[in-house]
Amino acid sequence: MNLNIHIKIPRTIYNTAKSDLSRNHPYALERVGFLFGKVGKINSVSKLILINDYFPIDDTDYIEDDQVGAKINSEAIHKVMQKILDTNSGALHTHLHNFPGVPSLSKVDKQSIPPLVRSFQHIVPSQIHGIFLFHSNHHKSWIIPPGANNIKLANKITVVGYPLSINIYE
Repeated sequence: MNLNIHIKIPRTIYNTAKSDLSRNHPYALERVGFLFGKVGKINSVSKLILINDYFPIDDTDYIEDDQVGAKINSEAIHKVMQKILDTNSGALHTHLHNFPGVPSLSKVDKQSIPPLVRSFQHIVPSQIHGIFLFHSNHHKSWIIPPGANNIKLANKITVVGYPLSINIYE
């Protein structure tokens, strides 16, 4: 069965997250945050993720490492996991690639983020967890559905509010 994933995010949360991720950090080259949401069923082959919160990583929870754009410590991961548990939500690791071209994950992103996201499935296995990549003028998301191990591209992302934005991926 080929599962279709549609993410809806309010414009206010989208703008808050993108603004936070755009801020400079004393030593990290990029910032990290997490979007939280709940999954709903549209029909037997389609799921809807409704984003309802953004959680920024505190400046003190970054680790200085010149091998990557940003690295967060175990305290940051603990805070995210606790929020997943407290809210029974799914979490999407998010960061910003603010350069031209098609939004895509770096080699480091592809290697390091999916194992973290898979660990969230052990906390709340009924929710969808994943990655949401902000881009200079675009966005893309990869998710891991409940019970799955492989990450997949979300089919549709709608930013609700003015201006309305809809991106469809095949």
